[in-house]
Amino acid sequence: MGISSIRGRGALITLVVMVLMLTTAAGAATDVGTQGNPVRLSVDAGGDVELLADALFDATGVYFEVEDPEHGEPAVAWLCDPGYGSVRVMASTDYVFTDCSTSTRLQLTRFGSDSYFTAYFVPADSTFYALDDLVGVDGLKWYYTDVGSVSSYVVPKGMLAMAGVDYSDISLGFHHAVVREMYDRVGSGDPVFGTAFLDARGMVVGEAGYEDVFDKVRLLAQSPAIPNNPVVFGPDFPANVRRQIEKALVKIADPDGPDYAVWQAAIAEDAGLDKLKEKEFDFLRSALEAAEIGIGDI
Repeated sequence: MGISSIRGRGALITLVVMVLMLTTAAGAATDVGTQGNPVRLSVDAGGDVELLADALFDATGVYFEVEDPEHGEPAVAWLCDPGYGSVRVMASTDYVFTDCSTSTRLQLTRFGSDSYFTAYFVPADSTFYALDDLVGVDGLKWYYTDVGSVSSYVVPKGMLAMAGVDYSDISLGFHHAVVREMYDRVGSGDPVFGTAFLDARGMVVGEAGYEDVFDKVRLLAQSPAIPNNPVVFGPDFPANVRRQIEKALVKIADPDGPDYAVWQAAIAEDAGLDKLKEKEFDFLRSALEAAEIGIGDI
């Protein structure tokens, strides 16, 4: 795969200036995906994205240039830059904060699902049986992993704010640590709860001393669906090029297809692709707003 940059002097510089002026006036250039104007490609927390770029080039003839903007504000600014044609497998929270006109029709699936959930855990003998039971409880303590976790911190913080729950919070660093904490509080009578991803008890059940974790740690509640990463194209991305890339991505991400190892290496996990469910992002937006969490906070 060849990638070239626009360089030169004199007449060529004049030509470049004219192209930039047209791009500014009318959105992304119409030659997106050519050797002179390759599509910028990035994957949030990805692996060997160059392999994916090569596979996409072989499938479509579209040229790609791999870049790696940081999660958060840099990723949003990178995607929304109108001077380029950009596509990113994007963190869902970054997508929610994107403030330009993007297009997306695909999102990742993990374990066959396009979403995941926050689980609220309590000791089995807790007197709490619903989120509303946490309202007005003196000395209530919330255990979570860390402030960067969407399922353990970001979403529950928003849901707790919407429910009017007051608490003191403690970070434990890991999902299984939250489950262990709830297990160890059985019989204490302490007003506690913890949040982790829905299957976190399964991480602990094989550990010595925690074999009966499903009996000792109870699921209090779970969140609405939290959407997985969408595949997001920047503003004014040519529709015909986007369709070519989307079609190729679906084929490459097919677990039964010949290029799935390339997809796994690029995404850095075992994942697939499915049609985007935009409505699922409405809940995430509401949770972030209620938690008063901005893009610079996660």
